[in-house]
Amino acid sequence: NEKIQGWQWFPVILAIVVIILVFEPQRFFESGNHFTEATVISMIMALLSGIFWAISVIVSKKLNKRRPDLDLLNVTAWPMLLGSIPMIIVALILPSPAINWHPTFIATVVYSMFLSGALAWWCWAYSLKHLPAGSASMGSMLAPVIGVFSAWLLLGEVPSHIALIGMLLIGIGLILISFITIRKHKQVCIAEGQE
Repeated sequence: NEKIQGWQWFPVILAIVVIILVFEPQRFFESGNHFTEATVISMIMALLSGIFWAISVIVSKKLNKRRPDLDLLNVTAWPMLLGSIPMIIVALILPSPAINWHPTFIATVVYSMFLSGALAWWCWAYSLKHLPAGSASMGSMLAPVIGVFSAWLLLGEVPSHIALIGMLLIGIGLILISFITIRKHKQVCIAEGQE
């Protein structure tokens, strides 16, 4: 029952514009630009991941409402375990070179498992439990911004002008949704104080 109302529509529209910008629609109209099958499949997969992310947010919120005493560790662990099964199957099927058990590789795997995996998902489940779905989801919009800036700083991948505009719109959307949420929270606190 978290309905989008009034000014909350503006950040939602900004998010939709950002999604369109990510797909760089101007490339469809450039002469000599041919999309490969892999590019189209990548775009479809990116869109599907967003749709399934939204579904998981709704399921998590309903689960938290039905069972507020639910252990967040269990909510985090089971999807991680089930999500790793297809990855293991693909890894076993596809040919790949032997693993080089270098300390850097081991540190990367440990970091991926615990910090960017388990801890990040636990924090996400915690924020979904205690924040409105819209506010928590808007915070996740920082992921592509951090990814693009990290690639720029660490790998020298300069973002396109469209990507920079998209990141600017994400920032505006995040500021707006934060302002709206804080303002709404203050109104609730004032109303509770008057009772």
